[in-house]
Amino acid sequence: MGTVSNREMLVARWTEVVNDASLHDVPYKIELNAEGTIEMSPANNWHAAVQAYLAHVLTATHGTVARAAVLAGLHRGPFYKLLQKHALDPEAFRNGTSPT
Repeated sequence: MGTVSNREMLVARWTEVVNDASLHDVPYKIELNAEGTIEMSPANNWHAAVQAYLAHVLTATHGTVARAAVLAGLHRGPFYKLLQKHALDPEAFRNGTSPT
C-alpha cells in the first residue's frame, strides 16, 4: 500500500467535518487549515458585530437575560433567539466573568 498524500488526508478530514451533524447549524464559517485542524470564524462581519454587541450586553448585566434584553431594547423571547443564533450562553457571563 502507498502512503496517503496530504491532499488525500485533507479530503478525508473534510468529509468527516461535512458529515458531523453537530457542525451543521453553527453560525460560523468552517474551514480546515493545512494540518487538517478545524478553524471557525464568524460567517460574516454583521454576525460578528451582533455577537460582540450581545456579549457586551450580557457582560454588563452579568448574564441576566431579562436585564440584557431590556438594555438591548428587545423582549426576552427574541433576545433568547439571538443568543441561540449567535451561539452565546448567558450562563457563561455570570459571576462577573466573560467567555472571551
